Amino acid sequence: MAQEILNKIREAEDKAQEIVNTAGIAARELIREANTKADGIISANAMQIKANTAEILETAEKEAVDEFEALKEKLSKEIGSKKEIAKKNLKDVRDYILGRVL
Repeated sequence: MAQEILNKIREAEDKAQEIVNTAGIAARELIREANTKADGIISANAMQIKANTAEILETAEKEAVDEFEALKEKLSKEIGSKKEIAKKNLKDVRDYILGRVL
């Protein structure tokens, strides 16, 4: 009778150890799957961030080019205007000098 009880206890211990081993294997597999999914999510996020960054840089570059072109045109007009003023002033000076000499 005592031997039977000991055998039952050993069987229960063996069964418990088998359950623990199976749970450990299942847990490792779940962890592996979770890591794989996390890697996929991280990779997808990295690609999205890279795409967003490229879009932001492209937009910023276009805006900078547009601002540069607008400034270039504005300065070109100002320079043209100042050239006209300078030409008029030179003409006035020339006419004054010619008027004084003649």
